Amino acid sequence: MSQRKQIALLLGGLALIALVAFLAYRSRPQPRPSYPQGPDTGLAWLPADAAAVGAVNLDGLRQQQWFLQTLSAATQGVVEDADYRAFVTATGFDYARDLERLWVAVFAEKERALIAGVGEGRFDSERIIAYARQQPATLSRYQGIAIYEWHRPALAGQPERRFAFAFLEDSRLAFAADAALLARVIDCWLGRAASVAASETRRAEITRLAAGQHAWVVLEPALWSPAAQGLPMGQSDFAAVLTQAALGLRVSEREAELTAEARCKDPRACERLRDNFRIMALAGRVALSRERNETARALSEALGNLSLDLRQGALEARVTLAPETLTALLRAAPVSATTH
Repeated sequence: MSQRKQIALLLGGLALIALVAFLAYRSRPQPRPSYPQGPDTGLAWLPADAAAVGAVNLDGLRQQQWFLQTLSAATQGVVEDADYRAFVTATGFDYARDLERLWVAVFAEKERALIAGVGEGRFDSERIIAYARQQPATLSRYQGIAIYEWHRPALAGQPERRFAFAFLEDSRLAFAADAALLARVIDCWLGRAASVAASETRRAEITRLAAGQHAWVVLEPALWSPAAQGLPMGQSDFAAVLTQAALGLRVSEREAELTAEARCKDPRACERLRDNFRIMALAGRVALSRERNETARALSEALGNLSLDLRQGALEARVTLAPETLTALLRAAPVSATTH
């Protein structure tokens, strides 16, 4: 073989190796975006003007079998929504099994509250998108991301319903009450808009409240629209007293612990709240002592485990529920639902 042919073969071989290496590089698994791990992970994906934010660690809750069994017993007889049953059948996705974490934001606009968020889990995106295309859904694109919006017109006795979703990546799905709100979540995901995490003070406070909780929600009363529904009292009264309110749930192998924290504008207001709650708890235990049934005993035990403390201008409430106590309470107020 001539030297020229040898050189040509060598160059061809090098070119082939280069091509294979290039294709292998292009087809390599792409690294997932790096996000801080912790209870505040999803805050960077929720718009900054959210009046309330919360999260549920479903993967963590599934590790406590007694808790799941208790909830299952309490929800026997519940009829699942027909739309949801059809969705599970078509897509294979069941939130009770496949959803791992959920971050939610609530926005108070005009006379209604709007919800948006991001879910992490095991999604079959192809089947879910195929199902969406079979529905009366519209497809649009925002920042290169496909948005599917489902719309059901108002029916007799039922309001208009909208729901929008988009896959941010295979394991993360964003959702919102409509496409416009979902676009704002996408902007936060892409770092194009301010998120809840943009405020270091707010992020740090939420992280503190969420630490160790399997489920939590933090409300900023000042961000709640006066006309919107949903607060336990008039918005003006609520916002006048509190600057922040939070709820949390932590489940261990032995008990479920509910915590609440209310931060008052005036420390004296929190003192009055503490004193009023203590009086009500004592009066409740006295009244329940006259009853001789399982529910009364469970309520009395829960009130006996209730602690109320003042720390740095905030009222902290904490109650622990043993498995049998939680079972009795849920049995006394069974969940029921029907689909029309």
